Amino acid sequence: MKSRRKSLPKTRREFIGKLSKGSITGLILLFFGCADKATSPDNSNGGTTGGAQGVVGNNHGHSVTISQTQLDNGAAVTLTLSQGNGHTHMVSLTTDQVLRIKNEETVGVTSSTTSAHSHSVTF
Repeated sequence: MKSRRKSLPKTRREFIGKLSKGSITGLILLFFGCADKATSPDNSNGGTTGGAQGVVGNNHGHSVTISQTQLDNGAAVTLTLSQGNGHTHMVSLTTDQVLRIKNEETVGVTSSTTSAHSHSVTF
Protein backbone atom coordinates (compact mmCIF):
# COMPACT_ATOMS: atom_id res chain seq x y z
CA MET A 1 0.00 0.00 0.00
CA LYS A 2 1.41 3.40 -1.02
CA SER A 3 1.62 6.19 1.51
CA ARG A 4 -0.41 9.27 0.64
CA ARG A 5 1.87 11.58 2.62
CA LYS A 6 3.29 14.44 0.63
CA SER A 7 7.04 14.73 0.69
CA LEU A 8 8.45 17.67 2.60
CA PRO A 9 10.55 20.21 0.70
CA LYS A 10 14.26 19.55 1.10
CA THR A 11 15.49 23.09 0.46
CA ARG A 12 14.36 26.60 1.35
CA ARG A 13 13.74 27.24 -2.37
CA GLU A 14 11.38 24.25 -2.57
CA PHE A 15 9.65 25.39 0.63
CA ILE A 16 9.12 28.91 -0.72
CA GLY A 17 7.93 27.41 -4.01
CA LYS A 18 5.26 25.49 -2.12
CA LEU A 19 4.32 28.69 -0.30
CA SER A 20 3.57 30.38 -3.60
CA LYS A 21 0.91 27.74 -4.16
CA GLY A 22 -1.17 29.16 -1.32
CA SER A 23 -0.09 27.30 1.80
CA ILE A 24 -1.05 29.52 4.73
CA THR A 25 0.49 27.03 7.14
CA GLY A 26 3.78 27.31 5.30
CA LEU A 27 3.60 31.10 5.43
CA ILE A 28 3.15 31.00 9.19
CA LEU A 29 6.09 28.62 9.52
CA LEU A 30 8.26 30.81 7.30
CA PHE A 31 7.45 33.93 9.31
CA PHE A 32 8.06 32.43 12.72
CA GLY A 33 10.68 29.85 11.71
CA CYS A 34 13.01 32.26 9.91
CA ALA A 35 12.92 34.69 12.79
CA ASP A 36 14.42 31.96 14.93
CA LYS A 37 18.13 31.87 15.71
CA ALA A 38 20.42 31.42 12.73
CA THR A 39 23.45 29.17 12.80
CA SER A 40 25.32 30.38 9.75
CA PRO A 41 28.08 32.98 9.97
CA ASP A 42 27.63 36.52 8.71
CA ASN A 43 30.87 38.37 9.19
CA SER A 44 29.59 41.46 7.34
CA ASN A 45 27.75 42.49 10.51
CA GLY A 46 30.50 41.61 12.97
CA GLY A 47 29.41 38.12 13.96
CA THR A 48 30.74 34.62 13.76
CA THR A 49 27.90 32.22 14.62
CA GLY A 50 24.52 32.35 16.26
CA GLY A 51 22.45 35.48 16.34
CA ALA A 52 19.17 36.02 14.53
CA GLN A 53 18.52 36.24 10.83
CA GLY A 54 16.12 38.87 9.54
CA VAL A 55 13.31 38.03 7.12
CA VAL A 56 13.44 40.60 4.31
CA GLY A 57 10.08 41.52 2.74
CA ASN A 58 9.76 42.01 -1.05
CA ASN A 59 13.18 40.45 -1.27
CA HIS A 60 15.41 40.19 -4.32
CA GLY A 61 18.56 38.68 -2.89
CA HIS A 62 19.14 40.52 0.39
CA SER A 63 19.87 38.91 3.74
CA VAL A 64 20.74 40.30 7.15
CA THR A 65 21.82 38.78 10.46
CA ILE A 66 22.38 40.30 13.86
CA SER A 67 25.27 38.38 15.41
CA GLN A 68 25.20 36.69 18.79
CA THR A 69 27.94 39.08 19.91
CA GLN A 70 25.77 42.07 19.00
CA LEU A 71 22.81 40.52 20.82
CA ASP A 72 24.95 39.84 23.89
CA ASN A 73 26.28 43.44 23.85
CA GLY A 74 22.69 44.71 23.89
CA ALA A 75 23.58 48.05 22.29
CA ALA A 76 21.97 49.86 19.36
CA VAL A 77 23.36 48.67 16.04
CA THR A 78 23.17 49.45 12.32
CA LEU A 79 23.28 46.41 10.03
CA THR A 80 23.91 46.18 6.30
CA LEU A 81 21.66 43.99 4.19
CA SER A 82 23.74 41.86 1.85
CA GLN A 83 23.94 43.04 -1.74
CA GLY A 84 20.92 42.11 -3.78
CA ASN A 85 20.23 43.16 -7.34
CA GLY A 86 23.30 45.44 -7.33
CA HIS A 87 22.67 47.46 -4.16
CA THR A 88 22.52 47.28 -0.35
CA HIS A 89 20.31 48.72 2.38
CA MET A 90 20.84 49.50 6.07
CA VAL A 91 18.64 48.78 9.09
CA SER A 92 19.07 50.44 12.46
CA LEU A 93 18.02 48.72 15.68
CA THR A 94 17.63 50.53 18.99
CA THR A 95 18.93 49.09 22.24
CA ASP A 96 15.37 48.08 23.16
CA GLN A 97 14.90 46.29 19.81
CA VAL A 98 18.21 44.42 20.17
CA LEU A 99 17.22 43.24 23.65
CA ARG A 100 13.78 42.15 22.39
CA ILE A 101 15.41 40.13 19.59
CA LYS A 102 17.78 38.58 22.14
CA ASN A 103 14.70 37.57 24.16
CA GLU A 104 13.31 35.95 20.99
CA GLU A 105 10.56 38.53 20.55
CA THR A 106 9.52 39.58 17.04
CA VAL A 107 10.82 42.99 15.94
CA GLY A 108 9.96 44.70 12.65
CA VAL A 109 11.90 47.59 11.08
CA THR A 110 12.14 49.31 7.69
CA SER A 111 15.44 49.48 5.82
CA SER A 112 16.99 52.57 4.32
CA THR A 113 15.79 53.60 0.87
CA THR A 114 18.15 52.69 -1.96
CA SER A 115 17.35 52.47 -5.68
CA ALA A 116 13.97 54.10 -4.95
CA HIS A 117 12.73 51.40 -2.55
CA SER A 118 13.06 50.03 0.98
CA HIS A 119 12.31 46.68 2.62
CA SER A 120 10.51 45.59 5.76
CA VAL A 121 12.78 43.40 7.89
CA THR A 122 11.50 41.16 10.68
CA PHE A 123 13.76 39.56 13.27
